[in-house]
Amino acid sequence: MKCDHLDEHALRMFKCANEFVAAWHSITPDDAVSKRQFHALGTIAFMQHTRKCGITTSDLAAKIGVSLPAVSQNVSTLVDFGLLERVPDKDDRRVLYLKITKQGDEAMHNAMKKLLGYLDEATAGMNCDALCENLTQFTAAVHKVAEMTNKGETKPNA
Repeated sequence: MKCDHLDEHALRMFKCANEFVAAWHSITPDDAVSKRQFHALGTIAFMQHTRKCGITTSDLAAKIGVSLPAVSQNVSTLVDFGLLERVPDKDDRRVLYLKITKQGDEAMHNAMKKLLGYLDEATAGMNCDALCENLTQFTAAVHKVAEMTNKGETKPNA
């Protein structure tokens, strides 16, 4: 079923995404850490917690859609800041996994705590069940759009 207000909702979603990206810097652990570096750190943390293993620099570059040289530079900075470490694979020491350090884990925890504080304040007084359902539907739509655009589709399947 096509929504009559889909164009309006798409514009609102785009504006919302831009506002969220602009606000993202306020939750980074340090002013010296760029949004791109923090995005890489968050992706590594997520992968490490869900897969229970690290991720290689090449896999990270593919996952976040950034060139390998750019990701390598960001990773080196995060290693220098003590937020990440490179750990050799047990079986093939040429393979280096990126893992969050204790300091990096604390930085991510503090950032998420700050973000959740903002979210709690922004949604105070809203019906929790309705909010959760709307967020579930919204994130499902965003993930679907991301899948379609990552596959190079220019328009939805009819």
